Amino acid sequence: MESLLKVRESTEKQLGRRLQEKELVFLRWVYERYQEESKRKLMSNCNGE
Repeated sequence: MESLLKVRESTEKQLGRRLQEKELVFLRWVYERYQEESKRKLMSNCNGE
């Protein structure tokens, strides 16, 4: 997945404005959850589950 900075820039470009602080907090939360889930799936695949 893209870096958080690239996701932020892409989102701001699509919206045509800068993200508000509460939107940045949410974006960080979503990004962190995505990373955690990706790691979990990778570990699961490595363990043959």
